[in-house]
Amino acid sequence: RPVIAYTLAVLGQTSVYVHFSEVVYGDTAASTAIDPTSFTYVGVAPNSIDSVMLINPNANNGCRSAMIELANPLTLSDVLTGGATIAAAGGVNGPFQAPYPPDAGPLDPDDPLMPYAPDDTNLAPDGFVWFPNVNLVNDNLPYPLNSARTTAHNITDVGLGLIEPVWAWDQTTQIDPQRGGIGRITRFDGSAFLQDLDVRLQARILNDPLISGYTVNLYYDVGVVNPIQLNNLWIPPAGTLFLPPGPPPGPPYPGIPDSDTAHNVNFAAALATLILPNPAPNLRDFEIPSNDPKIRDGEGVELVFVMNVGGTLFPLARIPNLLDPRTARPWSYKVRDLRTQRGDATVTNNVINPLRGETVKVTYSITQTGMVTINIFDLKGDIVDVLYRGQRTAGEYSTSWDGRNRGNRVVARGVYFIKIVGPGINEIRKVLVVK
Repeated sequence: RPVIAYTLAVLGQTSVYVHFSEVVYGDTAASTAIDPTSFTYVGVAPNSIDSVMLINPNANNGCRSAMIELANPLTLSDVLTGGATIAAAGGVNGPFQAPYPPDAGPLDPDDPLMPYAPDDTNLAPDGFVWFPNVNLVNDNLPYPLNSARTTAHNITDVGLGLIEPVWAWDQTTQIDPQRGGIGRITRFDGSAFLQDLDVRLQARILNDPLISGYTVNLYYDVGVVNPIQLNNLWIPPAGTLFLPPGPPPGPPYPGIPDSDTAHNVNFAAALATLILPNPAPNLRDFEIPSNDPKIRDGEGVELVFVMNVGGTLFPLARIPNLLDPRTARPWSYKVRDLRTQRGDATVTNNVINPLRGETVKVTYSITQTGMVTINIFDLKGDIVDVLYRGQRTAGEYSTSWDGRNRGNRVVARGVYFIKIVGPGINEIRKVLVVK
């Protein structure tokens, strides 16, 4: 019998993505499409199902997944585990299967009481059709052989819109607080990079009394193999996989979660260090160590959070498109070693288009305290901008130039020069501004 394999929904939105264990239809003959009457929604806040959109239906209007639209946005209480649920009603059916032949004799003698095959079909491994002779909890019998199980499923198996990384810092480079630079990132879509150093990351959870006191852990991994079901979204080993209630000692399939998110469990994910005390009730700080041998130059680090919701572990992921739950992904950043240029002054990304928000990154090291100046010159030798002028103690520093002059106007396209002068440094680098 079909089951709801997994669900994805975003806090504050109305779309619920539902994926089934097999193609489903709206009738036992497998000839019509599912519709709003095919589901039962139970929420903490009043709500109802407005419509159902099939995703990639076949010629007979069967589909493996669908987008359910609710009348009202989902609340925080709805999306937390144990909140709102979605269930298949009597109008969800798998491919048509012939009834158990009355003259076929007893059930499979190897396992006469097994009501379902392990692969969620009506066929046993030897071809026998399972006969619904055992009434398990939350299974309404009698039922047609191809009707979906009616166990209620969490409205979302993954928390989307509950947490967001704020920044990550390599804890070595001192970054210009106004201009930024290499060593600190605020984007976690895989486009930004950090060096292979101990990384401190701060994340902000939703500022709501309902979850402000909950513990949040961070899991990370490198080189993750693309999961089977969830479009590159993996689940940490501590994440909650949907387990419906069933007779003791557990669910209908002993040891097998009733959810395809089981395919996405990443047992190789490592647990980052949670840094206490927290700087604020809705902030969490973590450290990702550089001594992990998997974290090295050229790799990408992927991140997924897990929230302890009153004793239940709930995975949290990134949602690039709030209107489409299917876009859920891990957060990520690149690891890139900095190739130090001569004179301990390094300039990266020296071809920029300021209109696209591109910037030049400047990193330098000094071994003793002294005056440091970093100026931008044009071809005529005129100063266009001053990136820094003042005393610095020994250490590694980074700043950036956004292609603007001291009046905050974008400069004309052409060649510019960055001059870095400090204790043991007197370097000039060329920069090309394009538009």
